Amino acid sequence: MDIKSLDGETYVPEFNGNRKLPKGEQVTVTLRYPTIEQYEPFAGSRDKDPDAIGLIRFAVTGIRNLAENGKAIETGGDLVACRRGLMSDLVNELFVHILTVNRMSGAQEKNSAGQSSSS
Repeated sequence: MDIKSLDGETYVPEFNGNRKLPKGEQVTVTLRYPTIEQYEPFAGSRDKDPDAIGLIRFAVTGIRNLAENGKAIETGGDLVACRRGLMSDLVNELFVHILTVNRMSGAQEKNSAGQSSSS
């Protein structure tokens, strides 16, 4: 079996009404996904809290159309260095998205959706 997984994506966050803006004005975030080995330290465990800041630094490789006080925010490192407030909402949205997204390729996803687990 050859599983086709995605290394990353360009994501359009919902935060602050972003998806309602014209496409050219929307904030877009380029993401790379952690491997299984990288996932656990970011996701946390029963004995360890999740590392949202570390995950954002790792996974966010590019940001377009976002600034704080006139200064462009272009990377995950830039994002987590921002003041709290609305940017915290974006960090939370990205953290949840990265850890929960289905990273199968489109073709595989269609094939899996068609299969049922009927007995």
